[in-house]
Amino acid sequence: DKTICDKNNVKNNVIAGEIAEHNNGGISGITNTYGDGFWYLDALGTISNLGQSVFARQTFAKSNYGLLDNNYNPNCDYYTAVLFNKLMNNKVIGIKSNDVNTRVYAHCLTNENENGGNIGIAYINLNLEEITINLGNNINNVLLYELTPNDGNIESVSMKLNGIELKLNNGKLPDMNGKVIDGNNVVVSKQSYGFVVAN
Repeated sequence: DKTICDKNNVKNNVIAGEIAEHNNGGISGITNTYGDGFWYLDALGTISNLGQSVFARQTFAKSNYGLLDNNYNPNCDYYTAVLFNKLMNNKVIGIKSNDVNTRVYAHCLTNENENGGNIGIAYINLNLEEITINLGNNINNVLLYELTPNDGNIESVSMKLNGIELKLNNGKLPDMNGKVIDGNNVVVSKQSYGFVVAN
């Protein structure tokens, strides 16, 4: 409990691992699908907001909740983790959504992002319709990294980044670049999650 740690001046980080449905090998058709990303990205954002810097998946490969499937191909959560680590750092910015079906988490960006932006927002849209994320004024450059199920079904075992299926190319990860958005209003698809980079 962070409050207990704070009161007792405990400085050790708690490492989350085998939590929620990610225990005892996971659940085939749940923890290895696009839909699991709603939980996973929410957990990454929540744990960061609580001041924790490590979220360790219990198993890297060869289970229903590993980041890689039994043939060592990336599951959807793998791509989500790659983008989270590429874009977000451990400097959290407190923001909230006024929509109970939309979750947002903001961080300063890492130095490796291609845009050189200042803020990264992880979003989760649980709504059954598209929504608009308003970034406010004084925004010059915006990139969207929208993750959607490959076949439109949240039970899909593959997903798209900005409409392009994510899959290995001769054993290498695909390019995972953001889509340039004009203006400060970002429209995201129903039941999608992803990242918005802004400066």
